[in-house]
Amino acid sequence: MPAPSSPNRARTPARWPCSRPACTHGWAQPWVQAERDWWRQARLRALEVLSERLRSSGDHHHAHQAALAAVQTDPLRESAHRTLVRLHLADGNPAQALRQYQTYRALLRAELGLEPSPHIHDLMRPLLRSARC
Repeated sequence: MPAPSSPNRARTPARWPCSRPACTHGWAQPWVQAERDWWRQARLRALEVLSERLRSSGDHHHAHQAALAAVQTDPLRESAHRTLVRLHLADGNPAQALRQYQTYRALLRAELGLEPSPHIHDLMRPLLRSARC
């Protein structure tokens, strides 16, 4: 494993042993899958929280990166899409927020035959009214 670039800099999780799913690839025991699922959910929640904190501190660029990573990891996770929609709205990009919502809605319908929850509808309600006018 390569050493960190500076002695004072901590290793990033990507450099930690077994931080990638390939480390346990082929292990079929139920406890391994349960652990993978737990870590996956923890990572997704951490990305969402990180994105919200970065947005609150004004670092919208990195907030978008964290939110996009969550959406790419689990495209059906509504909370990740809500985080990204909030960022677009905070940036003054209502068209991008609407596009993100529509993309999520189409995917959810196609994959699961479901509609988005009232939470994201409430967030989008002002834009949806404007889009109809």
